[in-house]
Amino acid sequence: MITALIKLTQDITVGEGVAIAGVADTLVEVGNVDNENVQSWKIELVYVPPGSSVVPAMLAQNPNDSEPYASFTPDTIPGSYRLILKVYTGINYTGTEDVDIRNFVLKDPLQSIVFPPYQGVPPKLPVPGSGGLGAKPDELNLEGQPYGWDGYGDEGLLLDFMRRVVRGSIGPSYESYVHQVSAEEAAVGYFLLPSEPSSKSSVSITIHEGIRQMNRLANTTEVIDDFVVIDTVVGETVEYRVHINDNGGVTELSGDIKVNDVLFVEYKKVLIEEPS
Repeated sequence: MITALIKLTQDITVGEGVAIAGVADTLVEVGNVDNENVQSWKIELVYVPPGSSVVPAMLAQNPNDSEPYASFTPDTIPGSYRLILKVYTGINYTGTEDVDIRNFVLKDPLQSIVFPPYQGVPPKLPVPGSGGLGAKPDELNLEGQPYGWDGYGDEGLLLDFMRRVVRGSIGPSYESYVHQVSAEEAAVGYFLLPSEPSSKSSVSITIHEGIRQMNRLANTTEVIDDFVVIDTVVGETVEYRVHINDNGGVTELSGDIKVNDVLFVEYKKVLIEEPS
């Protein structure tokens, strides 16, 4: 008896036979849950999100070893990284073979939706209860739910997405617009968001014909921050200020956002109350 069942680890997040959602620019380790009778193995990354700098490849293989292990580091492109583990009871990839497929995902940072992988090559494995040979838990079984890409309703998968669409304005809503930095805004060091973000770390800014800017509240690297969102009380109202340079009292911003820059601004707004 030999069993392939991928174990995914990123920092303190561990999925044993379970797909996991994680973060960018942090090592993901790939192993096997139970290595009994394993004599040789292969671990391959067969799909990455379109636009990712990570390249699909054979991550690791060993013709005479009993402990499958590989690793990769996802970049910042949201989507699914599809992995295949093959284990064998004999050396040199001989004997009985068993296969598992599982995904590590980066959710869309604005909407927390999962973009699925292409699952045609190789085809999905049969799931338990299907009667198919080599059945395994669905490769997109985030949080342990058995329905794969269909999801259970709150994991950012298909059912979650469809419920949001059907609700229309009830439930999560999103702001997306273009803003040009004025001379006055550059002088005071900030511009205002038109509505309250549900999470200031979710605010995303990309300069037209430029690069995505670093939000201090979402920065997990040593890169210098480009902007930060701060609530400021003015009289009886609250302003949601996007500080873009040090003129507004915030220190150690890059100053890369300048007057006349055209910005694509996106963020999740606070939930709209459902009418009674």
